[in-house]
Amino acid sequence: MSQKESENEQDSNFEMNQFNLKCDKHSNNYICYYCKHCQKNICENCVEHLSHEIIPFSKIGLNEEEYDKIEKLLKEIENKLYCFNKIKEDIEDYFNKMKIIEQNKLIYENDTTNNYKEYIINYLELIKNKLEISEINLNELISDKKEMYKDNYIISIYDIKRDKKDKYDYLNHPIQILNSYEEIKRENPKLFLEGFYANEEDIKVYSELYINNEEIDFCYKYKFPKEEKYNLLIIFKKPVTNTNLMFRNCKKLFFLNLSNFKTNNVTNMSNMFYNCSSLTNINLSNFNIDNVTDMSEMFSNCTSLTDLNLSNLNGNNLIEMRGMFSHCSSLVNLNLSNFNSRNVINMSYMLFWCSSLTSLNLSNFITNNVKDMEGMFSNCTSLTSLNLSNFNTNNVKDMDSMFSGCSSLLSLDLSNFNTNNATKMSKLFANFSSLTNLNLSNLITNNVKDMSRMFSNCTSLISLNLSNFNTNNVKDMNGMFYHCSSLQSLNLSNFNTNKVTNMSYMFYYCSSLISLNLSNFNTNKVKDMSGMFCHCSSLQSLNLSNFNTNKVSNMSYMFYYCSSLNTLNLENFNINNVKDMTFMFFFLKKECEIITKEPKILNEMEK
Repeated sequence: MSQKESENEQDSNFEMNQFNLKCDKHSNNYICYYCKHCQKNICENCVEHLSHEIIPFSKIGLNEEEYDKIEKLLKEIENKLYCFNKIKEDIEDYFNKMKIIEQNKLIYENDTTNNYKEYIINYLELIKNKLEISEINLNELISDKKEMYKDNYIISIYDIKRDKKDKYDYLNHPIQILNSYEEIKRENPKLFLEGFYANEEDIKVYSELYINNEEIDFCYKYKFPKEEKYNLLIIFKKPVTNTNLMFRNCKKLFFLNLSNFKTNNVTNMSNMFYNCSSLTNINLSNFNIDNVTDMSEMFSNCTSLTDLNLSNLNGNNLIEMRGMFSHCSSLVNLNLSNFNSRNVINMSYMLFWCSSLTSLNLSNFITNNVKDMEGMFSNCTSLTSLNLSNFNTNNVKDMDSMFSGCSSLLSLDLSNFNTNNATKMSKLFANFSSLTNLNLSNLITNNVKDMSRMFSNCTSLISLNLSNFNTNNVKDMNGMFYHCSSLQSLNLSNFNTNKVTNMSYMFYYCSSLISLNLSNFNTNKVKDMSGMFCHCSSLQSLNLSNFNTNKVSNMSYMFYYCSSLNTLNLENFNINNVKDMTFMFFFLKKECEIITKEPKILNEMEK
């Protein structure tokens, strides 16, 4: 085929799309786009073309006479196809009857069958020839001078389904630059577009909006007439500088092509796709984030998103990545191999609840300036490997819940971590239910103030070496070893607890511990010891000889179900300020000897 013939065929395919022809691959959908790369007509469900340049039909012009001729020819073709399909059905029906006849051993004359077959073949050939002639005539009408639209635009598809719970069956302002409000009560509402506030008239000047290839006057509310899929084309005539909240709460949006969307001037992309819960794929291959400083919660709550490739993005000026992928619970593949994070300060909850990710390589991440990593990998429940070998944590202050809920991790190497400036480590390793050993020999805790529930629910942890821990500034140890049910020994002889005020449930359900020596503990400031040793059912020896309980007000459930204790020396206990001793000694064995000078304790034992 010559180059000109190829071009004519390409143009032919392109124009035919405007007359509601069905997609070859998805028979229920009409074709409404043209893939330049594949030279093929496609529908909204042809997601394999997302990375290619896709052209909407509405921007290709023909004069009225040409349209009339094309439409006439296409209707003729449609009629021929209908006849063709009817004949096809007759053939299938005929041969089905023939099979039944053969099965029942009925005899028919062979010449009749052959004649009928010959008639069918000739008729199909006739239709085929007519279709070819019609296609040639159509090609002749297509101008070879048409240029495809190359402006700044977005293609999206909304799947409108009626929901009795929804107050409305339409989307507020389909352009979705601001929130998806249920109602706009102001007389002159404004949308945030292109970095400044613009009223409705401004938006009409700076953008064009098409729904199902028909241009509509921009309105804040567009009521979709019926339940079906609608394609939206938004054309920007002026560079956009702010995409904050752009598609926020577009829950009915399931297809989005941004390959022709120019983001060179954008500085803020926070919450851009927030709660696009039906979106399965986003093409960001041509995104430019050179000037972007904020990507916080950009993909948050994209719960149907399975793959995301950001390897082509350069975040030189990026500062905020807080919650960027949080609650992307279906995300299986995340490529950040070339992502530049050198200036990022906040990575808190960045991958929170990415519960389908099994592996993650962040060895290229530059984290020199990061100060906040709270909840960064929290509830990545399927994560089995995590490479943080190049992480620089020198400036990180907040590590609360950083790895909390990584319940499938079998190992974690933090040998390169510098935690000199960290002040918060609450729930840092909470719910590590698969990890049996954890090497924290390089963890520096000099400035840490909060260690509450730091190792809570590490149910498989057998041993834990904390000999290097400096706890001089720690104030909260609430539930620090909560439900470490497999922990067989624990040496805390180096612990300084001078500033600790809360030790409630500190060793709760450490049911495999046999002995525990806390003679070095200074509890002068502790106010709450409730449930401190609750359910330590294997504990036979407990040394509390230097405990000072002068300020303690709550001792409820303190020794509840310590059913293996033989002796409990509480001779130094002062309970003058204790207000709650509920079930303090409940389920201690009868043979357990309790040494005390406090009548109140003796009374509590008798209950």
